[in-house]
Amino acid sequence: MKKENDILNSDLIDFELFVVPSQNMDVVTEKGKSDKKILVCYENEQNDPELDALLKNILSAAKIDFEHQIFLIKSTPGTRHSFIALEKDWQLVDFISFGIPLKDFGINYQLNSYQPLEINGHRFLKVDALKQIQSNIKNKKALWSCLQEMYLK
Repeated sequence: MKKENDILNSDLIDFELFVVPSQNMDVVTEKGKSDKKILVCYENEQNDPELDALLKNILSAAKIDFEHQIFLIKSTPGTRHSFIALEKDWQLVDFISFGIPLKDFGINYQLNSYQPLEINGHRFLKVDALKQIQSNIKNKKALWSCLQEMYLK
């Protein structure tokens, strides 16, 4: 029997809800403190140094100092994080996801890839995984256009 006020079993929510575990801060690399306060997450299960170098090059082209202006999460598929907890701890402004679904961070916005979106003072950018960007000129150009809009204008 469905309870009248049971929001989880109602037709009110048309998306999956999940509990985000307590934040495991070991997965977050605090690269530095700055006014940009950017959270960057990407997948690099094999610890491929080429992907790390690609990320550094991408960010430096957008005038983002990899060592001093970002918080970095190397994530594995299916690992859940809490954007709200991270935002609260570090007063994040921007969130860039390289191939990690936003729902893995407890974010339920429907974002189109390669289209930055500002919501409640936060800018979100969802793009393809670094491996896909590495081998696709079209994706590289789309990413560059987004980063120019966000950081160079």
